[in-house]
Amino acid sequence: MTFAASQAFARRTDRRLLETLINQQFWCWGQDIRRPAGNLLLAYGFARTRPPAGVLGSSCYRLTGRAYEVTLWGWGLLITTSAGGIFLPRQGFAPRLVREPLAAPCWSPDGLPPLTDDDDPALGRWFQTAAVWIADYELWVLQTAGLAYRRACVAGSPRSSFSLFPELVPALWRHAGDRVAHRGGAPPSGRERCKDTDEKAIQPSELDDQFKGRLLAEIDMIERRRNQQRARCSSRQRRG
Repeated sequence: MTFAASQAFARRTDRRLLETLINQQFWCWGQDIRRPAGNLLLAYGFARTRPPAGVLGSSCYRLTGRAYEVTLWGWGLLITTSAGGIFLPRQGFAPRLVREPLAAPCWSPDGLPPLTDDDDPALGRWFQTAAVWIADYELWVLQTAGLAYRRACVAGSPRSSFSLFPELVPALWRHAGDRVAHRGGAPPSGRERCKDTDEKAIQPSELDDQFKGRLLAEIDMIERRRNQQRARCSSRQRRG
């Protein structure tokens, strides 16, 4: 696994939650783009650049004007400053550090800045920055498009049986960011936040026992469903 530190500090349960969050998030971004009432990424402030004619690839969405630049494709998320940043691929949990920003829009991973395999504590802090930004975005979606909209997005996923409650997702991202950052290196001195962040958003340190119980129940439910699916597959194979 390219992100060696994840093996060192992410427990099995944490990785399961991270992989589920990432898979669900990219699915939801795709739904936000195709939203009949209007593209939510554009409404949030992203600028879209489509691949040139004859070039295969994903449209490039870029968000600037903040402490960092956010670039999003169907295959990954890049968050950078002039000093570098982090790339999160769509599949699994394998974040990578980048040492420089994206020079120009690209349409496939081949156009990314050089990615490093360094087991660097900065990777944990950069992941927290990404997790906080995603949490802020999801909170904005809930406030702008409504919980019913996000629930419908999740219900339409081919992986909906392993989905997380949308109303918990912002806090789950913050929780995941804190755990990764604090295990991957020294805790950051502060969070870089978007200008439109809701300052009343839930912080992991403020989660009450009831929420923690719901969070653990979510993780347990995912595991039970996966075990049930494996059991059904094994049963069909035996019958076959």
